[in-house]
Amino acid sequence: MTTENPNTTAPEADISYEGYTLMEHTFNDRFAGKEVTIRHHFKRPNRPQISRAQKGAGKDAMKAFGNFVSEIVHPDEKEALAANIKIYPGLAATFGNAIMGAVGVGDLGN
Repeated sequence: MTTENPNTTAPEADISYEGYTLMEHTFNDRFAGKEVTIRHHFKRPNRPQISRAQKGAGKDAMKAFGNFVSEIVHPDEKEALAANIKIYPGLAATFGNAIMGAVGVGDLGN
């Protein structure tokens, strides 16, 4: 069973998500005893945004990824994302890493 977080966004008929992609993360919140699904729409980051996130991650990864995802989330979802990150701080890194991977950042394992 999936329990939706009240701050999770769902596509609304009157909101345009053009240029944004839906990203979804489902996990088991063992502290609350429920499965949670979080969905947000993000736009593709540009090179300066990626560089800022990578540079900041060395000092404070959670803050850097929090700023990164807040900058590229759909404007109508900015408050919901902040509320979700407040409840589940790891979401910033989870979404941030997924977005970085989607634009080619990764570990080649060499």
